[in-house]
Amino acid sequence: LIQLRAKCGTADERQRWARRLLPLCERAGAWLLLNAAPAEVRACGAHGIHLSSAQLRPLQDRPLPANCWVAASCHDRSDIEQAQRIGADFIR
Repeated sequence: LIQLRAKCGTADERQRWARRLLPLCERAGAWLLLNAAPAEVRACGAHGIHLSSAQLRPLQDRPLPANCWVAASCHDRSDIEQAQRIGADFIR
């Protein structure tokens, strides 16, 4: 499991990095998670998303389908409960 966390990069830069990393991950049998918006994850074909707590809190539903990983940063009990509500696969 590889997490691409590029807070200083633009959406276009993250897309380019993800598209370069995906073939490497797939050859190694690894999955790629992006710290990005769900639309960015879908656009590049990454295997999932890692949500910040700020991204997590307003969600009403799981942001990606069941065949994609959804991870969430949780800092308190309410974050954990929200991650459970949206069906996150794991928290950290």
